Amino acid sequence: MPTKANLSLKLIIAAIALLMLLPLYVSIRDVLELKQSVADLLQTRDLAASIGRSLLLAVCTGLGGALLAVPQAYILARYRIPARKMWLILFVVPLVVPSYISAYSYLAALGDKGFYEVLTGSSFPLAIESSLFGTWLSMMM
Repeated sequence: MPTKANLSLKLIIAAIALLMLLPLYVSIRDVLELKQSVADLLQTRDLAASIGRSLLLAVCTGLGGALLAVPQAYILARYRIPARKMWLILFVVPLVVPSYISAYSYLAALGDKGFYEVLTGSSFPLAIESSLFGTWLSMMM
């Protein structure tokens, strides 16, 4: 027989699950209420190019993340390094920072009139704003 605390926890979980499904409901409702057909909508947009850029970003982010994370994990697992727990925490902290905060941080540091430009007097050599590199950097790190 479920206890009161158990039932309360299940109700909280159910409420959170329903809230998480709300954006899906809104998206489906908007698609069903379109004045034009979905086929017309897909033809008016540059869908192939958007899908191609998204796939390229996904592949670059996956490979970059793996190239960054696998050596870190290997070193932490195989070697006795000083302050191991500190390094573990530092390697995991970026996972809990929301992507929009990291993106803003990279723009503030490396974008136009950012920290890099103020410090060195010249702009960062690679484009950060509105570029594949900037998006990749933000998502990979």
